[in-house]
Amino acid sequence: MDIIIATANNVSEKNGSIYYTIRSILAQELQASNIIVSVNEPNDEVVGFIQKHFGKMVHVVDSSDHPKNISYARNNGFKYGVNRIVVFLDDDVVLARNDFLSMVNHRLKYEGFYCGAHRYWVNPGWHNYLDHSYSINHLRHILKSKAFLPKSIDRATGSQGFHNYSFIGHCGAIQRQVFEEVGMFDEAYQGWSFQDTDLMMRLCYEGYSYELMAQDDISLYHLSHPVDKSKNRAINAERLKDKATSLGIDFHLNHFFGLYNDDTYDIISHH
Repeated sequence: MDIIIATANNVSEKNGSIYYTIRSILAQELQASNIIVSVNEPNDEVVGFIQKHFGKMVHVVDSSDHPKNISYARNNGFKYGVNRIVVFLDDDVVLARNDFLSMVNHRLKYEGFYCGAHRYWVNPGWHNYLDHSYSINHLRHILKSKAFLPKSIDRATGSQGFHNYSFIGHCGAIQRQVFEEVGMFDEAYQGWSFQDTDLMMRLCYEGYSYELMAQDDISLYHLSHPVDKSKNRAINAERLKDKATSLGIDFHLNHFFGLYNDDTYDIISHH
């Protein structure tokens, strides 16, 4: 199993959250063959930070020739792996269970991909009450007491906002062959936002089977941080819309995360 973590300016902008991400991976009862960190900014101090704390346990990949392109960072990290199962994690995720990778291994014997963990948010001041010296179980205990699961419901429309689930790049797993067949992450997206939705749309369009991690009671803690995605959000949203149009479909994200009795259309509807 390969784990790919894309990162950029994690120490300076996210208070070194990747340290806790890697700790939660190393605590798993089933260990990954490769932990690959794909660094997406030139001269990023996170390289020395990771080497100091984890040494050769983590393989650091330079993806700085296309800075601020998370799709490229994930795809480039993927190329350094060799295993049938690939897990994508963001650099601000702490896995809440030690059997996470065991469950991934079980599910991907039968499914094409696997994502949608319960996504508990921890406020941006999380670094004030965590310490590198704490055991992983103590860290999780603290995070559990500080975290919340957002309702993510728009009061005006009643629609779901999906911030309470992990998308496939934030915390997801996929068979290597499936990822290659569907064309990997689209590197034409700028900055962050909609890359994961795009990949999930194409996977559903091609008919690959999946399960939701939340239905297996898998959770994670998101060590949140200030971020401004407004610059590229409109451009990326338009690209996603154009891709759906070119396929002749609508992708109903609410149906991806759960079907309801009064629904009248599928995840993918054709024009």
